[in-house]
Amino acid sequence: MFTSCKTQSSDNKRINELLTTVEQKNKSTNSISYYSYYEQINTTVTDSVFKVVGKVWLQPDIKDSIFGSIFHIRGRDRGGLFDYYYDGSKSYEIRHDNKSIKLFDPYKYENNANNPAKARTALSPLIYELTDTNLSQSLKKNNPLISLKDSRDSFCIDFKYPVNEYGQELALQIYINKKTYLIGKIQKNTTWRGVEYKTTIGIDSVLINNLEIADNIFLQNTYTDYVLTEFERGTDQQLTSRFIGLKAKDFKYPTSNNDLISLKSISGKYVLLDFWETWCGHCIIALPELQKIQDKYQKDLVVLGITTENKPQVEKLLQRNKLTYINIFADQQIINDYSLQGRPVYFLLDRNGIIIDHAEGNLGKIITDLKELLK
Repeated sequence: MFTSCKTQSSDNKRINELLTTVEQKNKSTNSISYYSYYEQINTTVTDSVFKVVGKVWLQPDIKDSIFGSIFHIRGRDRGGLFDYYYDGSKSYEIRHDNKSIKLFDPYKYENNANNPAKARTALSPLIYELTDTNLSQSLKKNNPLISLKDSRDSFCIDFKYPVNEYGQELALQIYINKKTYLIGKIQKNTTWRGVEYKTTIGIDSVLINNLEIADNIFLQNTYTDYVLTEFERGTDQQLTSRFIGLKAKDFKYPTSNNDLISLKSISGKYVLLDFWETWCGHCIIALPELQKIQDKYQKDLVVLGITTENKPQVEKLLQRNKLTYINIFADQQIINDYSLQGRPVYFLLDRNGIIIDHAEGNLGKIITDLKELLK
């Protein structure tokens, strides 16, 4: 249990001592398991709570350049029950509600936040601070203002970072248990484009260097009755999707102007479906680019934005970014029909409504295809 912190005078020496103690524990960790609770709230929207809970089994591996560890996460998010494995070579995201497996080779893609193996909501329970052997250096990157706070059962270290290149302002609070000197809670407040996002990460039931941890890390079930979808390497990073070649399922939903529109009603042109949500920063960054696509190919292409949550905030973003292409407000049915997990997800349809491309987060791939199709 972590109570509210009361501010003390800044104590750089004590802060350094605390971070060094945590680092030493991290360096002595050969394996770790813990329960994690992840919650993110968009403070401008009352119903925008995003939650992921899970248990993590992990072995640090300093030679691994992708995650710095091998691990297994078992959890639940808005997509249902899942298992996520990373064995140092491949990643496997197993979704039990719809019996599907997504296989990733992260080494085939650029090692950043948009790496398809990393850009997954299933990874929310993974807490890098618990195994970071250079924790102090990581937290002090970009020269934040640092202060020490105190509560009955924990030390609290505040980090207030300068605005970054994307216009985001971050305040981070690390709670360190006074008895164990383990991180027990992390809070993040991110302000971006006038919207504040509050993230709380709770950590519980930590076991370190327990022999049973290794038994739970590696994939053991073959899941023969599950459908496998695999990212294949290519110059365009194309996803081998079970949707490509199929007729896109029709739907009818209201637009931002309260007009009903169906997919069938816009057949005869190419259609780009953009599934996005207000909690997805990657989605919001892409909105202006989608407007450019619609403007450039308006004679031959219809861009159709699709959201299922937070209608008031969606409308604010559409107005703020002066988006004129069609956006509709859908429901859970379309999520099921198109097997959506993360966002953004793009489907490109030909003039007959056949799916000819499918990309998760990779709008550049779609842009390249459109240049070839509509040149």
